[in-house]
Amino acid sequence: MNHCEFEPDGTGWTCRLCGWQDRPHPKHPRKTPTVKNCPAKRSPSLPNKKPSGPPPPIPPGAGTHLHRLLKTITGENINPGCGCSSRIAEMNACGPGWCRDNVEQIVDWLIEEVERRLKAAEDAQESAGWRLRLGGLNLPGRRLLLRRLVLVAVRWAERTLSLENTKR
Repeated sequence: MNHCEFEPDGTGWTCRLCGWQDRPHPKHPRKTPTVKNCPAKRSPSLPNKKPSGPPPPIPPGAGTHLHRLLKTITGENINPGCGCSSRIAEMNACGPGWCRDNVEQIVDWLIEEVERRLKAAEDAQESAGWRLRLGGLNLPGRRLLLRRLVLVAVRWAERTLSLENTKR
């Protein structure tokens, strides 16, 4: 064990290896010292301090790439309560392979969201943007276009993932 080796010193305990003193509170006396990892027993191969700074960023997945692509094309962003964030996270977590195998489901999600936003704009008696109105039209080739956008995002995610793996 890497715990301190305490010896009683009259008012509490002192570690005989590192010299750390454990003093109980006068209103809450204890019969045993605190369990503490002793710095004197620390393995020299381990670093003495934790790495500073934030953890390395997670590479963007297919969901993030698709969101950026759609935002660039349509100008539409994530609205509170729309569920886009959870779908983006699901696509990122499942990986590009899952997204490639489930392109039709993702296209259905996109069409469902366009229809929901158009209905919300109609209910609020607001004018939806022309890009959103165009996406809401059931034009021939709409599913094909959305499928191509999803596959572009999947390719970008695969490329990002392969670049991350080569850095390691």
